[in-house]
Amino acid sequence: MKGLPGMNQSHFDGLARLAAGQLSRRSLALALGAVGTLPFVRFDLAEAKKKKPKKKPLCLNGATIMASGNKRKKLITNGASPGKCPAGCTPKCNGSTCGPDGCGGTCTCSGNTACDQGTCTACTVICGNDSPATCGTRLAQALLAGGKIVVCPGQYLGAFNVDVNNTTLIGAGSEDNPAVNTILVATANQRPLGVPTGITTFVSRLRITGGNTPFSGGGVRGDPNSVLFMDQCVVVENYSSKDGSGISSAGRLTLTRSTVSGNGGQMSVGGAGLALSNGPHLIENSVITGNEAVFGGVGGKDGGGLYCSGATVDIRGTEFSGNLAESQGGGIFLENSTVTLDSATRVVNNQADFQSGGGIWRQSGNVFFNGATVSGNIPDNCAGSGGFTCPG
Repeated sequence: MKGLPGMNQSHFDGLARLAAGQLSRRSLALALGAVGTLPFVRFDLAEAKKKKPKKKPLCLNGATIMASGNKRKKLITNGASPGKCPAGCTPKCNGSTCGPDGCGGTCTCSGNTACDQGTCTACTVICGNDSPATCGTRLAQALLAGGKIVVCPGQYLGAFNVDVNNTTLIGAGSEDNPAVNTILVATANQRPLGVPTGITTFVSRLRITGGNTPFSGGGVRGDPNSVLFMDQCVVVENYSSKDGSGISSAGRLTLTRSTVSGNGGQMSVGGAGLALSNGPHLIENSVITGNEAVFGGVGGKDGGGLYCSGATVDIRGTEFSGNLAESQGGGIFLENSTVTLDSATRVVNNQADFQSGGGIWRQSGNVFFNGATVSGNIPDNCAGSGGFTCPG
């Protein structure tokens, strides 16, 4: 029996007697050989542990939770505070402050005020218990003057155009309860919100719904050379028999922390969620879900979530899921466009009914994936001209 390298026979026998007693030379050799590999095993395990993102504490609704990576970012976006919840935490809301309460919850505004950058601000437009039509008339009059317009909770009926440059429109929230949120509802055969050529505007904390128009942009339309910033908005259940049932922009759109959901259906030609041209456009920390491009007549029927034509679009931390295109590009369709995704973006569980590109269809142009997740789409994740496929 040979000992370990650098160990003669007598040394081996002595070590065997001292360390093992009744162990044979062969058993001891195997044992020592295994011991010799342990430093490498520990090193590999340490490396694997090092690469795994470390969970850190967050305070959400008064409870401490642990999260890492994209989940942590999403929770912070939705109101969680970094760090553990303070022991015996007391929410700090003083009537003029809105937003995080210091204990993982949210302070809200009351009376005729709405939240503007963390402060409860007096409303420019008050709906109260009046009819949606009356409330809508008040909002339309305020838009004629431009400037900063703070809109109290309520349901506002109309076809609202922002005709004054650098107008800011701030609502009370984007959920579906008009008692605590600001809801813009379109009059018959109109869209709720339009931004004409040459106008720059910022809108926040609005729910935009009920649009039904034969023109592009069922819910929101930005004309060429317009600039529209949308933050914390929900664009839901709008229809267009052309393109962009939810949002259409031929100017520049920046959409952040928003949801575009349930738009299109049997009237949508293409871009049921969004239809974008020109740009550059930015979609960040948003959700594009449940939009359907399935127009019953002759037409494109492409791009259930997003349709890009001659556009430059940067997409960050956004999820495209559950969107449907009767033809191509259940999640995203692009032609003559450049679409850039980041590693926090997900294109998942979308569907193209009768063609290909359940996740992404590229007719022409470029898609830069940068580690984005594209998976679970039907009938395939990526397809298009020139044999376009997903990386990997």
